[in-house]
Amino acid sequence: DYEFINAGIYVADPSILKLLKYGQKIDMPDLIRILINKKMKVISYEIYDYWRDIGTIENLNEVRSAISHMIKWKKKIYFLSVSRSDFDRYSPIIKSLNKYNKSINTVLISGSHYSSKFGNTYKIIQKSGFNYIKAIDKNYITHISKYSSNIVNITSKLSKILYKNKPDILVILGDRYEMIAGPLACLDKNIPIIHIHGGAVTYGAIDENIRHSLTKLSNFHIVSHEKYLKRIMQMGEEKWRIKNFGAPGLDFIKEKGKKSINKIFTEKYNLKKNNYILICLNPETRALSNLKKDIKELLKFL
Repeated sequence: DYEFINAGIYVADPSILKLLKYGQKIDMPDLIRILINKKMKVISYEIYDYWRDIGTIENLNEVRSAISHMIKWKKKIYFLSVSRSDFDRYSPIIKSLNKYNKSINTVLISGSHYSSKFGNTYKIIQKSGFNYIKAIDKNYITHISKYSSNIVNITSKLSKILYKNKPDILVILGDRYEMIAGPLACLDKNIPIIHIHGGAVTYGAIDENIRHSLTKLSNFHIVSHEKYLKRIMQMGEEKWRIKNFGAPGLDFIKEKGKKSINKIFTEKYNLKKNNYILICLNPETRALSNLKKDIKELLKFL
C-alpha cells in the first residue's frame, strides 16, 4: 500500500475564499475536507520526486546541501529489451551514453531473451559489459496463446523494479508485444518514456497495434524518417516531443563493418564467399496458420 502526505503545493479557485471568515486561520488539509464535504471539485496529483519541508532555516540549509549533491547525481536511464533485435539497436546508444558519462544506463532483460528456442540471448547482454537487471519472474512461453500471460508476468516484475529503483527515464523500442509491459508498469509512477522507431506501418501483423499503442503511452518519440514523424503528429502528439534522428541500427552496422558481418555469416553457415543470396520472410502474425503455405510459395517462386 502507498502512504501519501500533503506536499504543500496548491492551485485554487479564488471563489473558495468565500468559505472562510475574515482573519480565520485554517490548515489546507482542513480546507480540502470542507471542499470535499461540500461536493466541490478537488483533484490530487501524486508526485514521487524529492520533497522536503523547508519551514525552518535548519530545514532550508539541509535542502540546499541536498540540492548541491543532486547536481552531481547522474540520471538513471533504463532500456527495456525483450528480444535480440532491440538490443542490437540499443547497443550504440548505450555505448555513446556511457562515454558521455552523464547517466547510469541499465538494460532491463526480459521477454524472449530467456527463451531457449531463441538462443537464450540474455547471455549476450550479460557479456556486453552493460549494467543489466533480470526483468522476468516466470518462464517465458513462445506460443501465441500465452501472449497475455507473458505481458502480465513481465509487467508485474517491471513494476517492482521501477518502484524500488525509481529510474529517471525508461526507453522502449519498436513493436514487440512484450514491450507494452514497460509503459503499463510506468503508468502509476510518473516515469517519462522515450519510444524509438514509432510511426512506421506494418501490414498484416499485430505489430501495428502494439507500435501505435506504445506511441500513445510514451512521452517522447525518436523516429527514423520524416514521414514517421508526421504520422505521429497525426496521432495527436506535439511536434516538440518528436525527433527524427535516423535508425540507430545503422550505427551498429557501421561499427561492425560490412565485411565483418559477411564473414560472421558465411562462417556460421559454411557458405562460400559471394555465392549466396539471403532471403528474409517476415510472417504475418495475424495469419500464422498460412505460414507453411507462404514458405512453399516463396520456395516455388525461387
